Amino acid sequence: MNTLFDHPRLATTATRFGIMGTGQESMNRGEIHHGDTERGRRCRSGGRLACRRAGHLARRKVRGALVLHGKEFRGARRPPLRQAGRPPLPTGGALRLSARFLTGSLASLEIRSILWTLLFLILTASAPAAVPLPDHLLYGTIAIDGRPVTRTDTGITIEARRSAFGPILASYRMGSRPANGEYYYSLRIPVAKAADASSAQAALGESVVITVRTTNGIAHQAIHSVTEPGVALRLDFGAGVDTNGDGVPDGWELATLGTSGANLDRDTDGDGANDRTEYFAGTQPTDPGDVFRLAVTQDGANLQVAFRALRAVGTGFEARTRYYALESTQDPAAGSWSPINNHSRIPGNGQLLTYSEPKGTNAPTFFRARVWLE
Repeated sequence: MNTLFDHPRLATTATRFGIMGTGQESMNRGEIHHGDTERGRRCRSGGRLACRRAGHLARRKVRGALVLHGKEFRGARRPPLRQAGRPPLPTGGALRLSARFLTGSLASLEIRSILWTLLFLILTASAPAAVPLPDHLLYGTIAIDGRPVTRTDTGITIEARRSAFGPILASYRMGSRPANGEYYYSLRIPVAKAADASSAQAALGESVVITVRTTNGIAHQAIHSVTEPGVALRLDFGAGVDTNGDGVPDGWELATLGTSGANLDRDTDGDGANDRTEYFAGTQPTDPGDVFRLAVTQDGANLQVAFRALRAVGTGFEARTRYYALESTQDPAAGSWSPINNHSRIPGNGQLLTYSEPKGTNAPTFFRARVWLE
């Protein structure tokens, strides 16, 4: 028996493991270790335990002898085997593999560091900025030379600037927004906190110049303070004209009734107040739920009178102020009404006015309120 593979059962095992050849060449390509009970597995060819691990020696007892690398050893002639548990010394190929693995690990760590840095930069750059404040909205009507401006006057623009000749912060051209209706403009001014305001934004608390400009130049100009974001404030320009002399400007008649020749003694909405009265009171002549009334209630032993004092704003109220007076009498048929102290000339500004007096045992008291424009 000259070689390991002279034994037919071993040759079959080598073929199954893909180790073709004889002698030392076969052992270099892949060794077969029979009898290893820890890592081995049963050989299909002979029922023995077979193991193919790099660094293990192939051993098999054949008729009382050990066949190793094609040589037969008996008794003490067996060569010293590698001590169990001690790893083999690395070969040149193993050293090169270790160096390659180490280099790859260092490169992998460097790549990870770069990726984490890039991720941090991306997250920092994409962090949400401060939520922008809502715009400051102005709206209203315009009259030039006694004529109300309508949406057909597309040559008229309204501008907001930091100064009279500074850069434009906001602009609106009449008729550019159909939802505004026939007579109204709207101007959205972008705002921000003073520390965050850019050149295209008005800082909160800043005063801006509102200009009504025509093709011939500036028609109106006003200073407006931007105090709050997200509010809608009314700002009208110019005084209306009354072409038919009925005491009510044409602009109000057109905006509320659709014509300047309507009969203002008519009660269009049937709420008990004619259209002329509703103009002075600042209520809508087409809304039956909008009418000026006093509310008289009893609060314990007192009578309380309350009403809302409206500011004169909108088309037909340009440069006008609405005033209120509260009066009382015990005999309304006599026509003698007495003004109540501190309630005789109150400018309307949207406030709720109240008056209280003790409920007497004499004749009941009647109250009325007068409203007029100046």
